[in-house]
Amino acid sequence: MLDLMAKAFPQQMKAGWEARLREIVPSYGRKLNDSAALPNEIRTLTSQALHLPYLEVPVDANAAAPAPAAVPAPVTAPAKEKRNANEELQAL
Repeated sequence: MLDLMAKAFPQQMKAGWEARLREIVPSYGRKLNDSAALPNEIRTLTSQALHLPYLEVPVDANAAAPAPAAVPAPVTAPAKEKRNANEELQAL
């Protein structure tokens, strides 16, 4: 949507909209995948604004990767009882 605004209103973007957008959206025009520090910065600002707990992503590329989640064992259905309706009716 912001790219559309830049294409539709190029003069206004240069006249001050872009600076204001960078204040509102700190990651505007920046690639989040380039470093782990930028997403941490953005997540810190977001967590503070929304009063959410913050968990930092390790910045060091050589840091140990988190262990994959354990795959839960498949749930097996309980064995069905073999019922004989004839015997049940005779017992009545």
